[in-house]
Amino acid sequence: MALKLMNEMLALELAPNEAVCSSIVIALVKEGKLKNAQNLLEEIRADGLMPNGLTYTPLISAYCRKRNFEAALKLHHQMPESGNQALDEMVHHGVLPNEVTYNVMIDGYCRTGDTVRAFKLHDEMVLKGLSTDNYTYRPLITALCGNGRTSEAMEFAEDLVPNTVTYNVLIDGLCKAGFSHKAELLCKEMLVTGFLPNHITYGCFLDHLVVKGKLEEAISLHEVMVKELFANTVTYNILIKGFCKAGRIQDANRLLGDMKSNGLLPDRISYSTLLYGNSKQGDLAEAFKLWEEMLREGIEPDTLAYNFSNIWVYIDRGTEKAFDLLSCMGTPQAISTAGSPGGMSP
Repeated sequence: MALKLMNEMLALELAPNEAVCSSIVIALVKEGKLKNAQNLLEEIRADGLMPNGLTYTPLISAYCRKRNFEAALKLHHQMPESGNQALDEMVHHGVLPNEVTYNVMIDGYCRTGDTVRAFKLHDEMVLKGLSTDNYTYRPLITALCGNGRTSEAMEFAEDLVPNTVTYNVLIDGLCKAGFSHKAELLCKEMLVTGFLPNHITYGCFLDHLVVKGKLEEAISLHEVMVKELFANTVTYNILIKGFCKAGRIQDANRLLGDMKSNGLLPDRISYSTLLYGNSKQGDLAEAFKLWEEMLREGIEPDTLAYNFSNIWVYIDRGTEKAFDLLSCMGTPQAISTAGSPGGMSP
C-alpha cells in the first residue's frame, strides 16, 4: 500500500517531500517490508532529502526485533574507528537520536560481543542528558556477566537505583554466565534490602537449572512457583524443553496436562517442542495426537511444528495421516522445503 502510494505520486510527477517519504518508510516497516523501507531510505538520502528521527528509529528497532543485528548495525553505522557514522549523520541533519535509538543499538552491540562500543553509547547517553533505564542496563550487565566480568557487572549495578528489576537483571546475567552461587547471594541480599523476588527472579534460576540438566531441582523449584502463583506458560515450556532434551519425553508430556490442570494454556512452543520430542523417540502416534490437539485448541502450527511431524515415515507407509498433514501444509513446495527433522532442535 505504501509503495503503491509512492508510485502513484511519481506517476503524477509529484515530488514527495521529507515528511511524506518518512511516513512511507514508517508504513513499510509496519507492513514488515524492511528491505523496501531501507531501499527507500537510501533513495531519500541520495536525493538530498533529510530523514527525521521517526524514520530511522522504527527501522533499526524492527531489524533488532528480527534479530538481524547486522542489518541494524549497518544502518546505524559503518565501522570506522572515528566513531559512529550513522549517529553523526543523524545529528548533522538535525535529527537527535533518542533513548529508544540508543537502547536498541546498545542491545545490538552487546549481542554481537562489542561491549566497548555499547558502553561508549551508554556514556554518550549520560553526557547528552538522555534517560537511561533497565532497557539500557540489562544488555550491558548480561554482556559483562557472559564474558566472565561479573565483578564489573556488579560494580556497574551498584551505581543503579536498586529495585526488583535491577536485581533481576543482574541475577539473570549471573545465572546465564554460570555463576548461580553469586546469583543466590544476590537474591538473599535482595530480600534483606526489602525487595521481593517475583516470577522473573524464579524464572532465572529455573532456566539455569534446566540448562545445567538439574531437572529434579528444577521441578522442586517449579512446584514452589506453582504454589506462589509464579508459574506460567513460559516456565512450563522451559521444563518441557529440558525434559525433551534429556530424553524424558513421558515426563514432558505429563507437564502439558499439569499445565492445563493449573489453569494455564499451552502455546505453539509447548506443542512444537513435544512434537519434536515424541517424533524423535519414534512415538508417532503421540505426535499426531498432539498435532490434532493443537489444531483443536485453535493454535496455528508454525514451520517448526510442520517440520517435526515425521511425515516421511507415513509417506513411506502410504497412510492417510500423511496426506492430511500435507494438505494442511499447503503447496508441494512446503513439502520439498520441510526437510528431515532429524537435525533440528526447538
